[in-house]
Amino acid sequence: MVTLPYRADVDGLRAVAVIAIILFHIGLGPLGGGFVGVDIFFVRSGFLITGIIVKDTADGSFSLAGFWLRRIRRIFPALFLMLAVSVPLFGMVLPPDAFKNFGQSVAAQSFYVSNIWFWQQSGYFDQVLGLKPLRHTWSLSLEEQFYIFFPIFILLVRRFTKFSLWHIIALASVISFGLSIWGAAHKPSAAFFLLPTRAWELGIGALLAHWIIDAGNQFAQKWLDEFLAIIGAAAILYSVFVYTENTPFPSYQALLPTFGTALIIWANRSRGTVVGTFLAWRPLVQVGLLSYSIYLWHWPAIVFNRVTSFAPPVPISDAAAAAAGIVIALIAYKFVEQPLRRNRQLFSNKRLALGSAAAVLVVSLAGLGVHATGGLPGRIAPQILAQYELERQIEPWSECNRFNVRPDNFLCDFGDPGPGGGRVVLWGDSHAQAIFPAVKDAAQKLGFPISFAHFPGCPPVTGLSVAYRARTEHRCREFNQAVIKHIIDTGAPAVMLISRFAMYVEGWDIFDAGQDPFVTAHESRNRADKISARKDFAENFTAMVGVLRAHGVRVYVFRQVPNFNIDPPTLALKFRILGSQPAHRRSRRELDERTRFLGALWQRSDVKLIDITAPLCDSSGCSPFADGKSLYADNDHLNVFGNDYLGAEVVKQLAAVREYLQGRALRKTLGPKTNPNKRPPFKG
Repeated sequence: MVTLPYRADVDGLRAVAVIAIILFHIGLGPLGGGFVGVDIFFVRSGFLITGIIVKDTADGSFSLAGFWLRRIRRIFPALFLMLAVSVPLFGMVLPPDAFKNFGQSVAAQSFYVSNIWFWQQSGYFDQVLGLKPLRHTWSLSLEEQFYIFFPIFILLVRRFTKFSLWHIIALASVISFGLSIWGAAHKPSAAFFLLPTRAWELGIGALLAHWIIDAGNQFAQKWLDEFLAIIGAAAILYSVFVYTENTPFPSYQALLPTFGTALIIWANRSRGTVVGTFLAWRPLVQVGLLSYSIYLWHWPAIVFNRVTSFAPPVPISDAAAAAAGIVIALIAYKFVEQPLRRNRQLFSNKRLALGSAAAVLVVSLAGLGVHATGGLPGRIAPQILAQYELERQIEPWSECNRFNVRPDNFLCDFGDPGPGGGRVVLWGDSHAQAIFPAVKDAAQKLGFPISFAHFPGCPPVTGLSVAYRARTEHRCREFNQAVIKHIIDTGAPAVMLISRFAMYVEGWDIFDAGQDPFVTAHESRNRADKISARKDFAENFTAMVGVLRAHGVRVYVFRQVPNFNIDPPTLALKFRILGSQPAHRRSRRELDERTRFLGALWQRSDVKLIDITAPLCDSSGCSPFADGKSLYADNDHLNVFGNDYLGAEVVKQLAAVREYLQGRALRKTLGPKTNPNKRPPFKG
């Protein structure tokens, strides 16, 4: 039986993977696809773990307990040291809500289910990703799940079936790959985080180990191995430099980094190719040997830098933080990992098992305790905490906040429309929800009735849906069709559109992360990108405005409030703890550039623009603070203070709506040329 010897080039691949991930996390250089380093890790893990199991099975020494204990010895010490350090460290700097969230992630990672936890946490309002120090642990949890279930799977197949183990692994990998393609299109978050849609990548590594062992001393011609290694390297480099967070993933796009990794490992199985020789370069191998510790510590270090900084994150400061994390990783590797791995007399299997169980218990209880106490709010002075909690509030309007929107139940009405008159409809996404109190109060002061219709994460434009948001795609389309039908059927005189429009056509801004929520008019959400999003948005918006104007409805569009590349409530909290007034400004030119396309669209469309941003901005920039308070609940939604601060400006701007309504009523009194009650029916 041929076994798998130590491969320096495989450790070199680990180095490439962790370097790509770090550069991706700090945003330094054009490595938009650096996240594929995780996929390299998956293939490598499947390869090595299968080799270990095959070897131990062949010589009769394999046992589940022994296998798991070796994994524990390799993984637990560094991991739980990082968790133990992180809890008090972030307890000093995170606000209570973020620290509560952090406690949950600590408990989840203690039981190796953080990938499931982060999958459940991903959502529309989950945009402050910089406050998630353990976000990177999802891949560790997924690998641990593989370590738990894969050897059991092998034993069961060999004991209870007569089929070839490798045929079954191949079949399971194909099924997993199919789930990955389907999931990337319909359940992108689940596809990214969960084992069933990632198992095929580990399966490639497992099959690769089998083929290399089975091949024995049979080798291809050297030129062919060189060619395959170069193709593999090119595939990895292409995915690292060309892919972005908008690339549907894992899906078929993951074939490049995974098969690229497999080709390199296969081609260099017995003799050094040029690529293999490079990967076996000693400095690269050393980085590979340290890659686990480096991966563990670099992201918490980056997050700590972002949390404690008073300025927006920049690559240089993140790079310095990552370097500090690498230094900590070296120390942990030398004084924790190595002693526990090498001193088997002092750290016997029994002691290791008991110590690991104790570590899981203590760390998980610490995380659950942080969660149960609401993030230990007693750490912060009561008056400072109370102000922070108020600033975090977006007016809930519970009677109007229907997230489970139905076409027959989506409106909130305010004010008496009077005889024969319809209400002005306020229609939008979460931005409409955030500013609704100020708009409602202004409408009441000005004396015209309104209806409120909103759907978070759904732009108020018919015929569109948001790419990568499979949970709400169809409901968004149905909701918008129901709203426009209501507008036309009830004879609404005007509609006011409020939305974070720029996000849907320009993608996430600096402070946000994840797949860009571009709009699309197509069923295939994978077609969404900035170019197609702009085209689809402009065409559908123009068509919708045309339909509304044909039915006598005037269309108003609110200029969206500026968004910021910091989290204003958190920044305000930092300043108050230090006894200072919060301060921050974002360039007006930078903000204007982000809305340039939309501004041109509003100008050539038959719409009226409502601009309430004057109190927030001057010619040079915009600020989320006023009178020592944050006006925002997060980086783009106004809070209760923001509504109060903008209230007078909203009244001033909506006076134009009242004038239009008065003029319209006067024209009806004098004898309108057309009867609004005889408008053509809506045919959506």
